[in-house]
Amino acid sequence: MRAAGNGVGWQGLAVNVPSRVRTNDWWGEAWHEARAERNKRDVAGMLDHAKKHDVDPEVVVAGLPFREDAFRGAIERRIFPDDVAPSEAEAEAGRMAMLDAGIDVEGIDGLMTQSAVPDFPMPRNTGLVAHRLGLRPDVFAADVDTGCNSFLTMLTTASALVHAGQVRRVLTVASSLGMRGIDPMSPASTAVGEAVAAGVVGEVEEGHGFVAYHAVWHGEWHGALRQTCTTDHPWYRGDLHQQHMFAHVVDPVGTHEAGARAATHCRSVVLPLFEKAGVTADDIDFFAMSTPMAWFPQAMGEAIGIDPSRRLTHEDHFQRYGHPFGASVSLNLQIAWQQGRLKKGDLVLLYSPGVGFSFQAMLYRWNLDRPPTTPIA
Repeated sequence: MRAAGNGVGWQGLAVNVPSRVRTNDWWGEAWHEARAERNKRDVAGMLDHAKKHDVDPEVVVAGLPFREDAFRGAIERRIFPDDVAPSEAEAEAGRMAMLDAGIDVEGIDGLMTQSAVPDFPMPRNTGLVAHRLGLRPDVFAADVDTGCNSFLTMLTTASALVHAGQVRRVLTVASSLGMRGIDPMSPASTAVGEAVAAGVVGEVEEGHGFVAYHAVWHGEWHGALRQTCTTDHPWYRGDLHQQHMFAHVVDPVGTHEAGARAATHCRSVVLPLFEKAGVTADDIDFFAMSTPMAWFPQAMGEAIGIDPSRRLTHEDHFQRYGHPFGASVSLNLQIAWQQGRLKKGDLVLLYSPGVGFSFQAMLYRWNLDRPPTTPIA
């Protein structure tokens, strides 16, 4: 089999999507009045005044239908109840993934978590999630955070651990209760949805599972989107503890470069991945991706020559669920799986940008020949 998997992959997958729906009506008159001015320094408006030659043509064409839409194509997004702690939602996603894999906590030897908004700044949520799940005290456990592409980083790392015989199975959990870390008055807040993705990584049928991975980092754009105080002071300053810590743009140039050249950045990581695996775009059966904006699926598909029939549209994902950060790429994959668009043996391309700033892509030979145990509502 060309581009065969290494025999390690997802034994189970699940996405904990809250039932509470937030529609565009939630943003009131004050938000609309402030939007035009705030767009000038907000991630949602970084391309509004860009010169055409500064923006990839794929981004220009795909973004045009949403340019005059105050909500940038978003209609609904899911939000967890205020009294649900991030670690609680993460543990529930872990239970759902174990149920889908048909195992209990005794079958888990490792845990990797990522929390866009953890219960506390330090320590992170890994220990809390392990405790809530009742995992054995001797499991390998680590926080693995590369932003929105953390789920890909986790699978790559977990695959290596399983393949090396260090563990049998690793539970990976990527979480975004993102609205708790976003200024609700910011234009970008309308794009944010909440969800927690989880997967059980272990041995799968030979030739299936993880195939290859590639990443490109741009640390010079670390300030493109950063969660910190609303001043330039260090977040740990004692006199600032009553400030909200919101995600906001610190480096407008980096934000512009990451968005305006989104198609170029996609090619910069996907094409080397194809070369590494000896495949082309024609070999890809499905393209799953993080979806931070409504225009993203079309622009990324056109960037690498993937037919629209082999990816989701913004109506499938962004319009209904928004962008749940680290859970986004798994949510995209889960929707496709639920729709019956993934067949055993399919070669799946997964792609996501991530704050910090990185672009990551992975090839995966699909191994699950059944529907998900817990469908997304």
